[in-house]
Amino acid sequence: MSSAIKYNRSLIVYVLIASLMYLGIYMKNALLTFVGISLFLVFTSHLLTWDLLTSLSLSLLDINDELVVMKDHVILRIRAKSSLPLKIPAKITLICSPHLQCSNIDRDLIINGKQKDLDLEIKWFGIAKILGIVIKIVDPMGIVIEPKENAQLIIGKGLSRDLGNAVVFQSRSGDFVTLKEYDFSEPVSSIHWITSARVGNLVSTVRSEMGNLPKLIIMEYTPHMLKPANKYRPIDEALMYLRSLRSIGALLILIGNDITKVMNLSRIASLADLELRLRVLVIGMEGREELLERAKRLIGNYVNKLSNDDLMTWLYPVNVSKGLSNDEIKVLTRYLRKDSLLILSKESLSNLIRSNVDLNGAQVIVVGEGI
Repeated sequence: MSSAIKYNRSLIVYVLIASLMYLGIYMKNALLTFVGISLFLVFTSHLLTWDLLTSLSLSLLDINDELVVMKDHVILRIRAKSSLPLKIPAKITLICSPHLQCSNIDRDLIINGKQKDLDLEIKWFGIAKILGIVIKIVDPMGIVIEPKENAQLIIGKGLSRDLGNAVVFQSRSGDFVTLKEYDFSEPVSSIHWITSARVGNLVSTVRSEMGNLPKLIIMEYTPHMLKPANKYRPIDEALMYLRSLRSIGALLILIGNDITKVMNLSRIASLADLELRLRVLVIGMEGREELLERAKRLIGNYVNKLSNDDLMTWLYPVNVSKGLSNDEIKVLTRYLRKDSLLILSKESLSNLIRSNVDLNGAQVIVVGEGI
């Protein structure tokens, strides 16, 4: 009953007024009946007036917004103005790309009020985007005003920001990992237990010196790098390493998705663009109808207003599970040498071990498992 009182207060008021009217008629009390009818007319007039004013205010609504990237979070500065000079309390729900931590919790906003600053946590690298907001106006009696055409307002393509310089989590710059057979003279803490369990022998990690910088960086470029593990994706950790190594002038070789691409790391305009291109490439493996159905389950028919680019930016692969092929492993092996650094997911590391690839001569970083 408490939830009914909370969300159906107007209905309860009508029931009480109707009871008062019927009681007056039953008791043949003209005053009681008159009071009930008067309350009914006053309350109905209030609801109709509120609905008219709020609907008109929403139809004349203009959104001023700005997206500012800070160190490890994003500030959305938003102000709602209407030509109708009324201050109306409203609730807004943000529709964000998965790079931002946008919960489904309603946030307070005053139409024709002060600017509202919303603090959003950065979850992933890439191109963060606020695709839109849902605005609802709630009457003090609990009635939700949500006109079909104006409840969902697209903010537009202007609210898109590159998170390439954001701090998603603290990286271990220079703390690269080489996997080798465990020497019993080494401390037990150096054993890499996950890999040891896979191969059936003890394997340890060797930390490189800060001055031992690679001349060649080989990075896996497959859907495995986009699959979230706990809070982060492997690509996020990989981009943190690449950003730390941009100044050394190393060559970057991307291997995966049936491509092998060589680029100068120091000349890449945006590391976050690597994530975006990989995501667009991988998500292209899914059918558009499947993307639309998945999006509709999340935000409903609002998805019909999104362009293909918005879908690619907002969604991320869920059904594609493709790692390094045998041919790509052979290509990767040809590039491996002592001054090279290999960045790959733990699934692909297992494939390399099963393929008997010799990793002793290269530095290896396995991303996505927190080693």
